[in-house]
Amino acid sequence: MDVIAAGHTHDGLAHQVDGIGIIEPFSRGQALGRVDLVFDRRTRSVARIQLFAPRQVCAQQDPTTGNCVPATESDVPAQYEGRAVTPDPVVVQAMAPALQRVHELQATTLGVSLDAPIRRVGDLGSPLGNLFADALRDAVPGADVAVINNATGGLRADLPDGPVTFGRLYDVFPFDNRVVRVTLSGAELGRWLAGEIRQGRRGALGISGVEVRASCLADGIHVDLLRATGRQVRDEDRLLVVTIGSPTLSGSLASAAPPGGVGPTDNAHVVREVVEDWFRRPEHLAPGQLGGAGHQRPEFAAQLVGCVALNASESPGRVASESPSQSQEWAMVADSIRATAVRSSHPSSAHSRVGTGAGI
Repeated sequence: MDVIAAGHTHDGLAHQVDGIGIIEPFSRGQALGRVDLVFDRRTRSVARIQLFAPRQVCAQQDPTTGNCVPATESDVPAQYEGRAVTPDPVVVQAMAPALQRVHELQATTLGVSLDAPIRRVGDLGSPLGNLFADALRDAVPGADVAVINNATGGLRADLPDGPVTFGRLYDVFPFDNRVVRVTLSGAELGRWLAGEIRQGRRGALGISGVEVRASCLADGIHVDLLRATGRQVRDEDRLLVVTIGSPTLSGSLASAAPPGGVGPTDNAHVVREVVEDWFRRPEHLAPGQLGGAGHQRPEFAAQLVGCVALNASESPGRVASESPSQSQEWAMVADSIRATAVRSSHPSSAHSRVGTGAGI
């Protein structure tokens, strides 16, 4: 092996390790990674590897620093190796019909408008994660609980106020991960939730179907689960839990499952399509309904504050705010959606359904 073209971590990289060139040009097609190989025909091997630092791809740059800037801030064409970077008219023309279709898809409304943004991370839970959890649980007949763990930013953007469009939903979750079913006991789910809270991830958790009451006892975090009826979930109860399939979200719920406890995902629904369908169904979206007793949210006792790590939302780098880019537009070309169904409006406060303990 002579060269590794890395990805997934969104880092910028151009290094040699044990003679192997490794490059990674950040993320979303916004930068160019380059490695030149000199090949020796006589020995039929690579004689030299030259790596170049990742360079942002853009049309204009700051004349002083050389950094990419918006067209409104500079009219100096970007340069690469002394030559101006210009759009290829053949590529622009070829992609124009596809991009037009993408823009139409992005603007398609899902029939609901938000009075205020729905955030990914909160003090005691993820309001947007709660919404996704509601949609996933509703999509699986017989599901007892749905859990979303946004600890490393699987939900890539807040849902802004105004009309909910397919493009805005795509910005939130641009992946094709599928819904996964996990069979757990009450004790196994409680231990997993306690572990996530202990690691400071409570602000990234979205939960539907049970009320989670967490407190700090002498032996550590203790979690009680209550059904909508108020009956406590017993340790031996068997629960059908729905979540997002790997690898997008960290702290995978599947890690808590016994052998054979994770269902197949091959023919399961795509998460984004499930949430889209859920938005289009008006019975979920009437004012006040999203905060109903059927979708309880976590409660944390006051003494829990001194028992856990920093909340994920308080730790730099844990949940990065990332904006969509043109590369996501290319990916959307293959996506299809149905016509807009109904239009409704509801206060975004209905999504913030996290119970607060005294002093939190």
